[in-house]
Amino acid sequence: MKKRLYLMRHGQTLFNTQHKIQGWCDSPLTELGKKQAKKAK
Repeated sequence: MKKRLYLMRHGQTLFNTQHKIQGWCDSPLTELGKKQAKKAK
């Protein structure tokens, strides 16, 4: 049986713009990140 794996990155977050390391907590999406998420859906 063939399977497909889709890898996706989240949209831009506030921490991305501040060059902070992420993973300990959730950072809100920026307006650009929200647009990127909508486009990816």
